[in-house]
Amino acid sequence: MIVDDEGDLVLLLEHALDAAGYAVGSARDGTEGLERIRSEVPDLVLLDVSLPGIDGLEICGLLARDPATRAVPVILITARGAAVDVFRGLVAGARDYLVKPFRTAELLARVDEALARTA
Repeated sequence: MIVDDEGDLVLLLEHALDAAGYAVGSARDGTEGLERIRSEVPDLVLLDVSLPGIDGLEICGLLARDPATRAVPVILITARGAAVDVFRGLVAGARDYLVKPFRTAELLARVDEALARTA
């Protein structure tokens, strides 16, 4: 599940993940994203930090505290690359943190690794 409000990035991620053999869903704001994650319980969430509605850090914390979603790995994808931002994301419950812009190959490697840890 991709939760990001940047339409072009969502399309790029959907294409790359689909080409790698993953089934992909997406949401364009925090509220919709949280609802879809809770209802669908995906295998992994790619989550932007800065979202309209509920922000990504809050979503990450809510997922980590919910028994139904706490095992779902979350990779935060954001332009915020300062050490304090990475720390906040990991404390909120993210499995990984990827700073934009990033290479598609790096994203796919992190997705593969996160899913391997949950298998």
